Amino acid sequence: MSKTHLLVMNYCMDDADQVFSHQVQIVRKLAEKFDEITVITGRVGDLRVPANVKVLTTNWKPNSRLLSIIRFLKVFIRTIFKNRDLTIFSHMTEVQSSLVAPLTWALRIPHYLWYAHVSPSIYLKWSHFWINGVITSTVGSCPIESKKVNAIGQSVDPNQFLEIKKKIRERNKFLHIGRFDVSKNIPEIIQVLITEREKNPKIELAIIGSPSSKENALKAEEVISANSKHIGAGWLKFLPYVKRGDLPKIFGDSDLFIHAFRGSLDKTLIEATMVGIPVVTVNNEYLVEFGSWSGSKTRTSLKQELDAFMLVSDKEVDSIQGARREIALERHSLDAWINKLYKILCR
Repeated sequence: MSKTHLLVMNYCMDDADQVFSHQVQIVRKLAEKFDEITVITGRVGDLRVPANVKVLTTNWKPNSRLLSIIRFLKVFIRTIFKNRDLTIFSHMTEVQSSLVAPLTWALRIPHYLWYAHVSPSIYLKWSHFWINGVITSTVGSCPIESKKVNAIGQSVDPNQFLEIKKKIRERNKFLHIGRFDVSKNIPEIIQVLITEREKNPKIELAIIGSPSSKENALKAEEVISANSKHIGAGWLKFLPYVKRGDLPKIFGDSDLFIHAFRGSLDKTLIEATMVGIPVVTVNNEYLVEFGSWSGSKTRTSLKQELDAFMLVSDKEVDSIQGARREIALERHSLDAWINKLYKILCR
């Protein structure tokens, strides 16, 4: 074990959170590498951490930005001046990273930011100037091209997402899991399956996830209202988010994961691939690494991908799924991700 102290800044420490529960998992794994970890987080919920992890909460409230910033800076400054011999890992917190980046640069404290979104951020651009490096999942998942950018894949635990082999591959039970946000293009998924049901009326679709903001909640209500007829018919279901521990079974009970997010590499794509259910997506980062059913790596539509998949034999699907799972294990397993991250943090 290395005799080092790591300061982690993240959004929340809550095993039950639909989006950020993996931040707790990452801290637990990093605790195996570092003697001491201090976590400065915006919120604490259902939480279990090792004895060498200290968690400090700033009670960050998006609707009270100024007070949140003041509380955060107080906790941060108090922490680094108690021990300046540390490394900082800012996990999905580019706002907080940007607030302290000039200070960490002046004090020569190593500072790294995890950022995996294709959309540019002024906070990312500002932080990038001062910090030691930006860490992302794939090169195309970060809008900045720089020697400071390090692509290390996604962090999915293969022991949690065990492969489920099916003797017969049905193509009726479709699944989408993720935040119920505009960027996920859920109406596009529904429309494609409405068309597909004209050929196969047995098709069902379960959409699992909750909106991440009030604006997205309003849009979600519009989508649900617009599809009330299909909900009433029973083939379309909208369900709230589930705990990460429940995901493997939900994936395993489904025939196909369908996905229309065109941004960075979504972790759910890797999780579905590890479990062994086919993925139909237009996510460019996934297509580049894993290939597509239509043979295209970039210019394709969700309907084209689904049409192509429906023509592939079960034997071919099994072969392709096996190859995709090997890629996922090699490039996106949790232990490999932690080891890559650790090497960067200890430069």
